[in-house]
This record gives sequence, structure tokens and C-alpha cells, in this order.
Amino acid sequence: MEHMVKRMLKVGEGAPVLLTGPDGMGKSLMISSVRKLAQASGIVVLEVSASQEKADRPFRLLFDLVFQYLSQHFQ
Repeated sequence: MEHMVKRMLKVGEGAPVLLTGPDGMGKSLMISSVRKLAQASGIVVLEVSASQEKADRPFRLLFDLVFQYLSQHFQ
């Protein structure tokens, strides 16, 4: 994980990540660890989670990402 964060800093670009898998395999712990490493390094971290309730709103996840970014940078 630390290697991934260092690579993003070196290259100067991030990338979206889709993490899937069965319940209980440690996805939440992995995301939490990477988020903390990235934020400690000064990387902007945005996070959304898809759910059935948002399925009827086609651009809801994009709206959530934009809102998070604007909230963090233009308070």
C-alpha cells in the first residue's frame, strides 16, 4: 500500500480505485489504511460508495465526488 501512495506522489497523478470482494476479506481496513497514508502525504482523497438507493439517480456518485472536492477546497 505504501508503495502505491509513493508512486502517486512521484508521478503526480492519482487514479480511481474499485475494490470489490466478499464480506469479511478486509476491504474496509485496506481502504482506511491507504486513505490515511495518502492524506498524510498530502494527496486529496475522495470517496463514494454505491448503493441501491442511489441507483435511480444516474450521476449521484459523480455529484458526491464533486461536492466533496469543493467542500474540502472552497470552504
